[in-house]
Amino acid sequence: MEIDVKRIAKLSALYMTDEELIDIENDMQEILEMAADLPELDGELMPDPDEAMQLRDDILEKSELASEDIFLNAPQSERNCFVVPKVVNTN
Repeated sequence: MEIDVKRIAKLSALYMTDEELIDIENDMQEILEMAADLPELDGELMPDPDEAMQLRDDILEKSELASEDIFLNAPQSERNCFVVPKVVNTN
């Protein structure tokens, strides 16, 4: 399988030198070869399809931390909420 890393980089708006593109393409090819060499799973290792989507119960527990302490290491917080930078351009 051939991977067009240059096209992927362009679609991702990433600038890469020709040397970086070659290195990444080689890395991606190695990953695909490793995935192709993975052994087939036998039936014993497969999850039961009837129980595959069973999730654990959410249990609400009181935290030992004060709400002020939770935000001490946050780069920015406002009114007990984490403030995160905008990552999507809506223009």
